[in-house]
Amino acid sequence: MSEWVSVLAGAGGAVAASAVTGWFTRGSAMRQADAQVESTHAAIKAEARLCSLESRRHIYAELLAAVESALLTERTGRGQTEDPALLHKTLGALILEGPAD
Repeated sequence: MSEWVSVLAGAGGAVAASAVTGWFTRGSAMRQADAQVESTHAAIKAEARLCSLESRRHIYAELLAAVESALLTERTGRGQTEDPALLHKTLGALILEGPAD
């Protein structure tokens, strides 16, 4: 009988140790998954911000080109007839893009 008690105590200890190890491993895995999700969210947010800045830069470049063309047309009388329309179009795009954050 004493051998059975020893075997059962050893088996119970192994099961308990395994459960405790599993519990700590689960907690560690959950923290690691949370960190990965946070890292992924930060990367996606940074990429979206970069895309927004690139779009804004492109619109400002178009506006500057349209203003330069309109000024050149006004000063020299030479230019294209769509210059005022282009200026209004790019100004509208700038308004839609919104102010810098």
